[in-house]
Amino acid sequence: MIELESLISLAVTMADAGADAFNWQYVGKHAANLTILVLLLVYLLKTTVKNFLMDRRGQIASKIESSEKEITEAKAHFDQYMAKLSNIEKEIEDLKESIRNEAEMERQEIIRQAEISAQKIREDATETIKSETAKAKHQIQGEVVELAMELAENLIKNNLNEADSRRIIEDFVKEVNETKWQQ
Repeated sequence: MIELESLISLAVTMADAGADAFNWQYVGKHAANLTILVLLLVYLLKTTVKNFLMDRRGQIASKIESSEKEITEAKAHFDQYMAKLSNIEKEIEDLKESIRNEAEMERQEIIRQAEISAQKIREDATETIKSETAKAKHQIQGEVVELAMELAENLIKNNLNEADSRRIIEDFVKEVNETKWQQ
């Protein structure tokens, strides 16, 4: 509103003085008013503006510091992940090798167990064969003795007379008596 009055008074002054005249008094008043206003604002707002700017500077500095810290942490995480990624191929190969080794060890253990089982089966089979062979041999010997006894009995019945029979009995008794005393 002050400026509106100033403009009106400027227009009136210029009209009175003519179009070519410059009003130094008007410019001086306004310059003085402006200087007083600026000095007053500087005096009154200096501390407030200074504090605001200092606080703002501190906030910006802390944000920059926290941002730099976050960037450093992010770079560290990035480097850590890159190191893990670069080592992942080696880790995969190590894991594959470990699995291969474990599988080979299991394979060897299975083969060893199978060999032990096969050896036990062979031993059992050999023992069974020996046992069955001995049993069969004993059975065959029994049958041979039985057949020989029957054959001898038949031969004796058919070819032996009374005198031969007495002689055989006497020889038998004599043999038994001699064996009895020798023991």
